Amino acid sequence: MTIEKRLLMRWSRTPGCASDAERRALARALGRKRERMAFPDDFSAFIDPLRKRVIEKHSRQSEEGEAFRALREIRIRASPSWTAKSVDLWLWFVVEADQILTAGSSATSYIQKWMDLIRPRGRFTSVDGVCVMLDDMTATDYVESDPLDLDHLSIAAL
Repeated sequence: MTIEKRLLMRWSRTPGCASDAERRALARALGRKRERMAFPDDFSAFIDPLRKRVIEKHSRQSEEGEAFRALREIRIRASPSWTAKSVDLWLWFVVEADQILTAGSSATSYIQKWMDLIRPRGRFTSVDGVCVMLDDMTATDYVESDPLDLDHLSIAAL
């Protein structure tokens, strides 16, 4: 909407974020839609069982829901590349440092169940994953991987 400058000048500024962590969280939320990786169509179909599980369980008051909510993000790397005829996938289930002792342990117990939803098939010849904190990843691991959106890992086929 448009606001006249005279009216705007009378208002006092109220900051929306009180800390650097809140500012980073806001920036991540705003950028999530625009920065989303355009995954190949066959990967979207491949990851769909995990996407459905996230949507089904994330908001539930259950141990698995808590495990999903403990995740900061899920990152994935395709090796040697997304366009290769044979692709190895590696997933990092990233947990915040302050969550690792509580919910992180339940996330770790669910990793194998989540990984079982995306068994190797087609050109995705191997799939592996691990629960980590950001400190456990190298900068190269982080930069060469792509985030999977926890709300909508990939846009579902309509």
